[in-house]
Amino acid sequence: MKAKVLFFLLLIGSFTTSCNKAHDPIVLTGEWNIDLNYVYNVIHYDPSFGASNPTAVQFLIDHQDDLTAPLKLLKQITFSENGTITFTYNDDSVETGTYTQDDTYFEIVSSAYPYGLAGATDGSTMELYYPLEYMDNILYGLLTESDPSEATFNTLIQTFLGVATYRSSTY
Repeated sequence: MKAKVLFFLLLIGSFTTSCNKAHDPIVLTGEWNIDLNYVYNVIHYDPSFGASNPTAVQFLIDHQDDLTAPLKLLKQITFSENGTITFTYNDDSVETGTYTQDDTYFEIVSSAYPYGLAGATDGSTMELYYPLEYMDNILYGLLTESDPSEATFNTLIQTFLGVATYRSSTY
């Protein structure tokens, strides 16, 4: 019986000490490459307004690829230790910006993303979140005179977010 109690106490002791271990810091520095399989957008719309505007809803369905295409142009991101970031696009053009990090979350600011880009990472996978304003600009650029108006989409869409996933080059 004493052996069972001692074993139980050792088991609990090892479990509690491992739970108190501090997490390793998340490191962003290095190169991150886009994973084209995980680039998408999230659109939530008002179903009652959508029912009375089926053409607008169908437009969003028909243009999913067009809405995500601009998110796929940024093929690589390089984070430096000094808070600078370098974007490399599919056409090999390069742009720089800055970032700040708070544990698993970070914020990017550059001239290409004047609204800023929020992101999150676990150290091997990273997601960039393109805000409503950025996604609206993509949507508005697709509209023609025969499509529903910007005002219709502004009333219809409740949430509109673009997401691009990147993998660490060391992954």
